[in-house]
Amino acid sequence: MNRDRLKTLFEQAKDKHAEAKEIGTTYQTMYNIIYKERPFKVDLLEKIAAHYHVPVGYFFDEAIPNNEDQKAEMEKLRAQVDILKDVIKSIKTP
Repeated sequence: MNRDRLKTLFEQAKDKHAEAKEIGTTYQTMYNIIYKERPFKVDLLEKIAAHYHVPVGYFFDEAIPNNEDQKAEMEKLRAQVDILKDVIKSIKTP
């Protein structure tokens, strides 16, 4: 788990005790998770992710594709579709 990402989000809060309460836990629990690398349950991670409006995978270094990556992938897929259309057309035509 990438605790630095959690740390960055949590440290932006002006009142960390209130932030922890909004998440549904205590400041001490958040401190233990971030700074002491203590284990915690998946349901708390889900609450944290929901609070910060990020997917759970964000805390596991999942690649978050940017718009350019998505555009490039779409272009590749369109090219493959065009090739397949040509293949189908050539099969149908005697």
